[in-house]
Amino acid sequence: LDSNSEVSPFRGSANADYQMSGQDGDEWMVFSDAMKMGRFNSIMDSSLVFSPFVLLFAKALMIDEKKNEIRFDKWYAAIDNGPWVKELMDLRKRVLPQFKEAIEARDLAQYPRDLTERIAKFCCRIPIKLAKVEPVGRSIDEEVTGAAAKHLSKFEWPKDDGPEEEEEEEEHWGLDAGFSGVSAKKESDPHLEAFLNERLFERKQTAEERKEKSREEKLYEVPTELQVPDNTEGHADKMSWIAGLAEVPLGIEHKLANIEATEKAKRDFLHGDGGSSKKGVVMEPDAVTRKAFGSRFMHMPDKSASSKGAT
Repeated sequence: LDSNSEVSPFRGSANADYQMSGQDGDEWMVFSDAMKMGRFNSIMDSSLVFSPFVLLFAKALMIDEKKNEIRFDKWYAAIDNGPWVKELMDLRKRVLPQFKEAIEARDLAQYPRDLTERIAKFCCRIPIKLAKVEPVGRSIDEEVTGAAAKHLSKFEWPKDDGPEEEEEEEEHWGLDAGFSGVSAKKESDPHLEAFLNERLFERKQTAEERKEKSREEKLYEVPTELQVPDNTEGHADKMSWIAGLAEVPLGIEHKLANIEATEKAKRDFLHGDGGSSKKGVVMEPDAVTRKAFGSRFMHMPDKSASSKGAT
């Protein structure tokens, strides 16, 4: 955590009862503080890893081979130099940059397979011995400045300012655009206007061509005085039967009467009520309730009424 507070796995998580068996610094718990509960900072999402994994994916790391010291994020430890130092620094130079390129290409298959195998081999090796592990108040990338920063291993993710089109759209369609006094300039699309003019012009030409008829076609035209007028458009309200019967909403008194009649018919069928001599389908009154809801709503007889009261 940024506050260097102590955390612990949540009691209901898989890592709650795990006891570290290695030396101090060999095993680590990486976690997400998105779900942190209680005064003991119980962590819901946690994973147990070894020291090679922590050193490889630390945000910032710096090794002083002369002093046999290592700083990673907000931790300090003493180390024993070895070939693993060169492999660690080389992997840190390639892992995240290659991952960035794969994300930008939207294709994780572009991530080098040989690099994946090297990562797996490094993380599965024997834990790197970290002696005298201590937490530090500030991260190593905050402390190192100037010429010493060239020895710092850290990947800077590019800043995401967001697409410019969305910002322009928000400015154009925001709340201010709907009020008077705010000028919202609307630019026209020349390609769209050309397309619409072309299509509309073709329709106008087609309509004009249809109007012009030959002399022979005019001979077969029905005179206007003999044509039967079509009044369906003017009497659309009288032709509603074509689309189906119109529904008439009932009043509340009719709805209540229908509900009462339905409930009465249901009781007559199930319990034989209503004064008829015919017995209902259900002999015991709680059978329907038991079938529908189980034993939660069963009618239990009140034993206290039959028992003798205190004298």
